[in-house]
Amino acid sequence: MSRTKQIKLLQFGVFFTAVLMMFFGFRSGEADVMFRKAIYICMECIGLG
Repeated sequence: MSRTKQIKLLQFGVFFTAVLMMFFGFRSGEADVMFRKAIYICMECIGLG
């Protein structure tokens, strides 16, 4: 297998793994939790919290 083909295969594997992890995160409701945490951190940084 050529070096270029190995790199492309590795890139696809990393991309597929990332998409799979994002899918499971959204499915379990983690996006909501992270969004809420981000809002609280921003409010504390500008002095509203």
